[in-house]
Amino acid sequence: MGFMLGLLTCKLGALYFYSSAVQLDSFVLRNPPEHKARKRYVLP
Repeated sequence: MGFMLGLLTCKLGALYFYSSAVQLDSFVLRNPPEHKARKRYVLP
């Protein structure tokens, strides 16, 4: 029983880490392209 509980906790932790990493990744990916696009338009 303890092993299954540990496995479940590990999976939940990994899922939480993955979801937060994806949120951070999408946030990071959402911002830099705008700056890059602005710089590209500024530099002819």
